[in-house]
Amino acid sequence: MAASAEYSLQTQAKIPCAIAVLHNFIWTHNAGDDANEDYDFTDSSDGADMSPTHLVTPDQLGTHISPAERERTGQQRDQIADDMWEDYQRELQSHGE
Repeated sequence: MAASAEYSLQTQAKIPCAIAVLHNFIWTHNAGDDANEDYDFTDSSDGADMSPTHLVTPDQLGTHISPAERERTGQQRDQIADDMWEDYQRELQSHGE
């Protein structure tokens, strides 16, 4: 028997946009995050000052991603996916499926 979705399609359709907004909000307002420390902004195509001491503005997001940052976020993404899968498996077991 197929399980029904927990949320309506209208709600599900809003999730990607909400996640993107949350991501950008965190990037903009989390000045204590050391993610910018690995960047080499000397070759900024728009000439903006994006040194680690300069706050990244929303229009500068995604202009440069260093290999170290790709690796760090890839590991973080994989850990989140693993945790979500484990939670899902526990949920299935609790429902006897």
